Amino acid sequence: MHRYLNAVCRIAGLFLILLATGCGLVETPSGSATAGVTPSVARNQKDPKPNVTEDVTAEVILRAADGSSILDVDEGITAENISKYRVGTEVIEQATRTLEELGFDVLEVGPVSLTISGEKTLFESVFQTKLKPYSRDDSGTKVSGTETSYYEITEPIRVPDQLSSLVADVALPTPPQYFR
Repeated sequence: MHRYLNAVCRIAGLFLILLATGCGLVETPSGSATAGVTPSVARNQKDPKPNVTEDVTAEVILRAADGSSILDVDEGITAENISKYRVGTEVIEQATRTLEELGFDVLEVGPVSLTISGEKTLFESVFQTKLKPYSRDDSGTKVSGTETSYYEITEPIRVPDQLSSLVADVALPTPPQYFR
């Protein structure tokens, strides 16, 4: 779990640096860049269990042509060294094509990762894992409908063979928790 959180924090920092330095993100194969998409969440008032939609959104950490990834970084990522961690266009295109062939939607393409979305059953099947729905109330009230629902991985993800040379890891984002 620590590795996933660390990866998500590194990627968030990387995107902030890219925006701050004016470096553009790579566009999606269709030519349009999309904003970050989070899965829709809902909760049935009569059902105490989390009612997470069946779509799962995940961040796919890509490998460079030499097999390295941003997960291997031991130094801080800065505007001066960010270019050496970017993944080549060929890797991005091949990973995008393979993930789409497997049934995922590629929502966003970045310099070191892809944001994908797909049905829960597809995600569990492709990455040979199990997902468990969770829900929490961040509002500080007991008002129905203010819960945040999401999935967590309960078994380690296994990157399939056809993606192993392209993908270092896959992380599911956990929604932020707000405090008053």
